[in-house]
Order: sequence, then structure tokens, then C-alpha cells
Amino acid sequence: MRLLHVLPLAAALLAGCAAGPQFDTVGTDPALTPATVVPDMDAKRGAAVIWGGVIVATTNLRNGTRLELLGYPLNRSQRPDIAAPAQGRFLVYWPEYLESVDFAAGRQLSVRGRLDGLESGQVGQSRYLYPVVAAERLWLWPRPGERSTDPTFHFGFGVFLHN
Repeated sequence: MRLLHVLPLAAALLAGCAAGPQFDTVGTDPALTPATVVPDMDAKRGAAVIWGGVIVATTNLRNGTRLELLGYPLNRSQRPDIAAPAQGRFLVYWPEYLESVDFAAGRQLSVRGRLDGLESGQVGQSRYLYPVVAAERLWLWPRPGERSTDPTFHFGFGVFLHN
């Protein structure tokens, strides 16, 4: 049956059009989380990570932008799963200016980068050690109800019945 020959091709096309960043996972350790790297940062410095979370704050600096995120595990599309328990906070440094209106508190972000040490800060009245990610790639997720500006591809199957 010809349909059996078309299904694998259709599946491959649909997989290639999945929404999301599709960050390369080669060389990353999915077991590393913001909370687990803090006690052992000396051994983890330079490790490649793909993390995501909800933006808490965006600060534009002289030489780029610092993002503070509350980390969450990622789903299959590499989007933060905010229904899961949080994994701790972390900082992301991006070497260019990012518009703080676009990268606003509450937006979801996924990042691929390398661990670059710890930075001390405050969360409320408590001292906090943030793992720092030197970002190589960022993916800002659309707001709920907002359409992505990325190209989309639609593929469908039809069934015709004859009497």
C-alpha cells in the first residue's frame, strides 16, 4: 500500500518542523540543574547546559545583558515545564543588549551555554548563590496566546470515501 511508504516521510517532515529552539544536546548533561551545580561549581565550570525558566529580572549592562531566571525542567520541546517543581535560580549573561520589554519578568526562556561560575546576590532578605551561564543561544518563548514569528509548516492527510 502506498500510504505505508508515505507515513515515514511525513513523520520525518513533521519532526523537523517542531516548534522550539532545537538546541544541540551533544555534550550536555541533562542531570545538571541550577541547584545541583552550586556545591560543585569548580568541577562543573565550563560544562555545557541547556536550561530554561521564567525570567525574574532583566538588567542591561555596559557590555551586554544579565537575565535572572527561576529554572524549571525542560519538556521535549526544550520549553520550561512550569507545572513541575522549580530547580533554583540562575543568571544568564548575553553579550549584547536585549530589550527588557521583550525579555520581561514572567516570560519563558530557554538557553544553551556554558557554566561560568557562581555569583552572590539577594533573593528578598536572603543571600543567594547563583550559577552563571555564559549564553551561546537564547530562545524566548511566545507569550500565551501570542503567535510565534517563526515560519510554520502545515502538513495534513485526507481520506476520501467512495460509495
